[in-house]
Amino acid sequence: MVQAQNVYDVCDGQELCLCWDEPQQSQTYTFKCGEVGAVVVVHFCEAQLDIDDNLLIWAGAVGGIPATPPTGTGDLSGITVYSLGNTLSFSLVLNDEPPGFPVCGDGVTSPWRLVVYGMVDGTEEQPPCTGTGPLCLTAGVQVAGIGSAEWVHLAGEQLVINETFQGATIDLFDTSGRLAAQLPMKGRTSVALPSELPNGVYTVRSFWKQRPLAARILLAR
Repeated sequence: MVQAQNVYDVCDGQELCLCWDEPQQSQTYTFKCGEVGAVVVVHFCEAQLDIDDNLLIWAGAVGGIPATPPTGTGDLSGITVYSLGNTLSFSLVLNDEPPGFPVCGDGVTSPWRLVVYGMVDGTEEQPPCTGTGPLCLTAGVQVAGIGSAEWVHLAGEQLVINETFQGATIDLFDTSGRLAAQLPMKGRTSVALPSELPNGVYTVRSFWKQRPLAARILLAR
């Protein structure tokens, strides 16, 4: 999986997209700004969590002083959290059972989008929630899955499907988890991507014998 380190320097502000492929991945994140008098601000642009799971938020280091709010579950979108010093942390507590685990390699669940920045004099502007930050295009992308997978690969502008895994349709989802294209296969082993489809990273999803299949492709014309 392509993923940045879980400790971030956010003095200049940045947008992050977070995605998990399996329960064993680290789910603890720390944001720091080393400038004197800095406060760290985290704003959740879009984040969904199953009600059986929980987010623990600290106004400093992990396990320290609880932030306001100290916990969250369900729809976290629009929540803004401030640190008490120059560090803010949060950690996911997951039930590890589907559909509660927020896996976003399924082409249905969107990555979490959040913006984080350091505030020193109170005039700093919040970074925009655009979904185009440098980590957003790679969130959840398997390194071996860019352009190819066991059941599908990209050849030019054609999606080629392993005949063993043929399904009725192929769905393409963009990095926000929204349906970008639905391509009927009708027994074919390849299908052309729409010419108007923008370059970028997409999740390809299909069903084979009622089993969901998903992979990521990078379209770069």
